[in-house]
Amino acid sequence: MLAAKEAQPDNFQPSYELGILYQSEKRKADALAAFSYAYDRNPSDARTVMAFALHLATDGHTDAALSVLERALPRSIETLRNIGMASQFTRFVTDFRHEEANALHEKAKPFRTTLDNIKKSITNAVQTQTPFAMVRIGDGEGTWLHRSTRDETRYGALYDRNREEFWNIWFGADQISAQGGFYAALTDLRHVLRTADVIGSPSLSWIRHEYEIASIRGVPGTINALRCALELKSRKAALFTESLHYQLDSSGFLKELLASQSRVGVMSCHPDIVDHIKGQFGVKDVDYYPIPGEPSRRHLHGEGTVTGRHFPDFFHKNMKLIAENDQRGRVVLVGGGILGKLYALRLKREGAIALDIGSIADKWMGKKTRPGF
Repeated sequence: MLAAKEAQPDNFQPSYELGILYQSEKRKADALAAFSYAYDRNPSDARTVMAFALHLATDGHTDAALSVLERALPRSIETLRNIGMASQFTRFVTDFRHEEANALHEKAKPFRTTLDNIKKSITNAVQTQTPFAMVRIGDGEGTWLHRSTRDETRYGALYDRNREEFWNIWFGADQISAQGGFYAALTDLRHVLRTADVIGSPSLSWIRHEYEIASIRGVPGTINALRCALELKSRKAALFTESLHYQLDSSGFLKELLASQSRVGVMSCHPDIVDHIKGQFGVKDVDYYPIPGEPSRRHLHGEGTVTGRHFPDFFHKNMKLIAENDQRGRVVLVGGGILGKLYALRLKREGAIALDIGSIADKWMGKKTRPGF
């Protein structure tokens, strides 16, 4: 790419592509320089305008970012919308600079606990058959959970864009008619999240990563997830990083926990996980709650995954099953995306020890849906 830039110094395209490469490598200064070079040579290219403005904004040059957007001359409705959305992104990172992200992280410190303490809490809940819920909220929850009318007014176009992107990932664009009911269900999550015992939320390193790559979805998503965790947790709830499920698995804790149980529950899009849990952990009985896999990952999940409409069809069926079955004292592993938080908290209400394990189910089943699997 460098050779192409040198061979065509007046062509914006090689520099733009170089900026994308630097962005993927988290070389923010180099990415910004490359996008600047491309913008100087073609200030009318919509992709270059967006990339340059977003990197200026997350690098602290918000006035310069707004100036670039102000000078843009969009030639399509889509570009016009993107300019407005990028302006709101710039407003967001003006309100939540790196320093504010650090301040939020510091504010969360008094509520953070250790992995050993979480293990002890889960073990104690199992031994005493005390209802318990461990949930994790990341950029998806931070994107979809309503915070305030002020937020929606100030960043509405940005939030709408990111909600649509997550919706298409989770459920598919063909299920858009269910969005209203889904949003209504998430208003319940704002209330019941206060009943969680442990909440995993974005780490400072994750938030910094999103700033480094100028992610229009990741920056507000991670920041808002941390804001929600701080605002919605009860006084007794403990905070940990969102990667909690990976640490419980890699440390061997989940294996030991399951091996000590004769009967557990699992919620997953993989029907074969029942035999896996029986074979790998020696659990005699496994109650299975089927949910459809995300359409965006169906090619990774394989043909054996559950298909259908997660929301509202499977969601209401599973909530009914949870209420009808005796959950008292039972360990239930939940891998259900954003709806998994509602499942886990309902399971606790019915007496279970619910653990939001997310994509660990994919890992166990050999599905490479995340980096490092």
